[in-house]
Amino acid sequence: FYSKKLKSVGKNLVIGIGVIIENPEKMIFGNNVRIDNYCIISTTNNSSKPQLNTHISHKNSKIKMGELIIGNGVRIGSRSSIYAWGGVLIDDMCAIGEGTKIFSHTHIPNNLLNKKKISYVNHVNDYKNSPSISSNIIILKNTFVGLDNLIMPGTYIGKNSFVFPKSLTNSYFEKNSYISGSPAKKIKNSL
Repeated sequence: FYSKKLKSVGKNLVIGIGVIIENPEKMIFGNNVRIDNYCIISTTNNSSKPQLNTHISHKNSKIKMGELIIGNGVRIGSRSSIYAWGGVLIDDMCAIGEGTKIFSHTHIPNNLLNKKKISYVNHVNDYKNSPSISSNIIILKNTFVGLDNLIMPGTYIGKNSFVFPKSLTNSYFEKNSYISGSPAKKIKNSL
């Protein structure tokens, strides 16, 4: 079923019960991907796309707004949510712990590049001038994100990293990082 709906899908895709997938035509799933029970996986389509005044991409990022790319050997834990309006990449061999929420577009008021500037969005339902930001999220190879994390727009997590449970990430973390806190900080190298 999903091979006809998704933009691209590899072999051995496992989707648990109660999973909601919105706008699959903008999703790319690699081989051996598992999405556990009761997850929400969402992107935007052109008709529902808000008019963003602020969208920020990571330097050299090839992730497009509204695109979700999940690499090979990725597992998304039960009751997790991924909202890829700003674009999300979860690279090969990553694990996303149960209950994690990934928001690439959300109602935080401050521009990521200039904290004194407020960013606004006009929603399709005529809700005007809502403080908002959109930015892609990149989680690179062999990263483990613990239980109940909140990953906000603009987060970049380098390969071979570990995010402790109940952390809030909203910035750049180099490869081999142990990450913890709210807001999260690098606490040591993983190697």
